[in-house]
Amino acid sequence: MLPEKFMLPRELWPDCRDQGKLNICVAMAITSVLQIIHFKKTGEREQFSPTWGAVMWRSDVEGQKTMKSLVVDSAIPAMIDVGAVLTKDLPEMMQNPEAYEYVMAHPELKEKAIHLAEGFEKINNGSRDARVEAIKTALIENQIPIVAIVKEKPDSHAVPIIGWDDNQQIFKVINSWGNKGGAMGLDSYKYTDLKRGYLIKPCEEKEEVKKTMKILLIAGHGDGDPGATGCGYKEADLARDVVSLLRTQLEIETDIEVEVFDITRNPYKYLKNNAFDFTGYDLVLEVHFNACVDDVTGDGKTTGTEILVHASKSDTGAEEAVLKKICALGFKNRGVKKRSDLQNMNICKGQGVSYALLETCFIDDFDDMELFAIKTHEVVEAIVDGLCEGFGIEKKEKKNMDKFTDIKGHWAEDVINEAAEEGIVNGRGDGTFRPDEPITRAEALAMVMRARKN
Repeated sequence: MLPEKFMLPRELWPDCRDQGKLNICVAMAITSVLQIIHFKKTGEREQFSPTWGAVMWRSDVEGQKTMKSLVVDSAIPAMIDVGAVLTKDLPEMMQNPEAYEYVMAHPELKEKAIHLAEGFEKINNGSRDARVEAIKTALIENQIPIVAIVKEKPDSHAVPIIGWDDNQQIFKVINSWGNKGGAMGLDSYKYTDLKRGYLIKPCEEKEEVKKTMKILLIAGHGDGDPGATGCGYKEADLARDVVSLLRTQLEIETDIEVEVFDITRNPYKYLKNNAFDFTGYDLVLEVHFNACVDDVTGDGKTTGTEILVHASKSDTGAEEAVLKKICALGFKNRGVKKRSDLQNMNICKGQGVSYALLETCFIDDFDDMELFAIKTHEVVEAIVDGLCEGFGIEKKEKKNMDKFTDIKGHWAEDVINEAAEEGIVNGRGDGTFRPDEPITRAEALAMVMRARKN
């Protein structure tokens, strides 16, 4: 038996808002309900921009900006499909054409859109009395405002219902006319004014399925193109060394699935003439070495490390974490820089895949390369640590790094142990040394530089 009077608790009332002259009451009503769904899930009271809902429904059709009146049956699915954007990211009171241009110029807003609803139920069956009872039942069972269409001259109006009063035969609503509707936007409509209602169904809480992150590593240049040169190095060689070491460390220390783009190819040249599907990767990380300072004798200062991402990328937390870890070793932090003129970056962007280009350090700066040579493994470890921190990935428990499990009885066992004690070698990171495997140029130089420091 339903009570004669009922109101949602005050904290579940949508905020008092004023649609002004925008005529977007449907979007106001929908985003008001989304606000309460978000609040119930997170405890955070955030307004969602009704302009977003209006824009995404009044969208581009064959080059024409359609500005039709919003229809609830179409507006709710549109907002479920693209999500909702917070008012702090998209102003609430922009005029429709301005809002359309704003959204088109800021594709990152769609990436940030919060998906809160997975469907809706239209309450429009039977007599008006049956619809009134159905709305009251849905309201009290779900504790979420019900979007309703009510009679309003000259046509109709959309409002979120938050309660009722059988004695007065009225629904309590939060109108979109600001305080004109009364304190906190509270207003009412007669049961006889009801046309139909809509119960927006929140996304159900689902058990989180652990998903393994997948990264594609790309080594820049190669296949006859040495890239930048300086201080006795070639960029293509060093990029392949770093990618090889990084793949090994990621596989040893994390559950990240790692693949490497064919190192016999020049990725720029290949992708210029061939299609490649990047959509299976969560991140494409391309490794390069910077140049153009021509400081081959050293001035006591590093020129540093930077990461390039697409201009539309809004979340650069992982890239910033990688930079922070690398630069803690002594490299200057040149920051995350946004570009939109790089071929491989734009290919990934077009496929909706996150891309970052790591300029490890400056190949023609003596100070950079001396530090890199000494701390090659530390640089690789810093990249791994930064990726784990940025993406919230737990590293595997490290095995004892001080003992190599695969050198017992090897002819070089004593020499290897002595070098390890002096800090000249540190193994592969998994407790092994792999004494009969070839080493990279960077590893060889790192051992020489560590020996010099001793």
